Amino acid sequence: ATVTIQVDPDDPTRIVEIPADWGVQLQNNQPYNLPALPTVLADRIFSLILDPDAWWVGQMVGYLMRPNERVRQVLSESEANIDFSYPVVGVHVRRTDKITEPGIEFDALEVYMEQVELWFTQYEMYHPPTERRIYLASDDPQVLEECHEKYPQYTIYDNLNISSEASKVEAYSEESLIGILHDIHMLSLTDYVVCTLSSGICGLVYELLHFKHGDASGMVHSLDTPWFFVYRHNILLESVVENNALNLRKGDRLEIQNIQHSMQLRNKYKRTDTQTLVETKNLRTEETSHYPVYMVKKVP
Repeated sequence: ATVTIQVDPDDPTRIVEIPADWGVQLQNNQPYNLPALPTVLADRIFSLILDPDAWWVGQMVGYLMRPNERVRQVLSESEANIDFSYPVVGVHVRRTDKITEPGIEFDALEVYMEQVELWFTQYEMYHPPTERRIYLASDDPQVLEECHEKYPQYTIYDNLNISSEASKVEAYSEESLIGILHDIHMLSLTDYVVCTLSSGICGLVYELLHFKHGDASGMVHSLDTPWFFVYRHNILLESVVENNALNLRKGDRLEIQNIQHSMQLRNKYKRTDTQTLVETKNLRTEETSHYPVYMVKKVP
């Protein structure tokens, strides 16, 4: 059955309630869901933005996440402690529920920091040598301690109180919420972010970067899945190369099908020692196969 989620026009409250039932939310098939865009803006968005879905969602997220006076004061105090006129790389390490989810292996801190060092190395190819500085956010306080111990050559900005609050089993206090908003905001101020886009925190940061910078498709490195919109159940890719061994032609349309949540999307991606593969259906051959991600690009 189709479920329609609507707001009662006669309801005077300013709060929109989202159903807690995940299954009900996933049945939201409104015609204005992505990839729908306003017709008057679509052509310009497609010509300027590599990830139009994320940019469009980012405009709404940026509006909805405007801080009130209390949160604004907290954010301003934290911003004053970091000089963002020099490069800072954001790192978000999600742990708690990744540890408890069956069949899910989390990435070691070294995997994140390898990408951080790579970004700084590439930055210094065109700029003078710079101090290594990161903003580190995690729901596991041990990650913060580990990073300080293993990477003394880095200047590390973090907040142990926020991490400790987020690690609690029932992390639904007001303090925890403000802490999460704080980390999202600070990560969105950095020059580059290393995280896992299967995490909602990382997804929000990616969207806010689009809100603040326009095209931010190159400002986030995800260690697992690409960004995706939860109600868009199929993702379309296009081959950018030809490979006879894989029966792949340049321009082939490839579809990642039946995506209901981040777990299912994550399962479509498989990492080996040398590359990451994505499972898709080739719409030309009707064959389902694994292709290296560098052979494909996302189609808006």
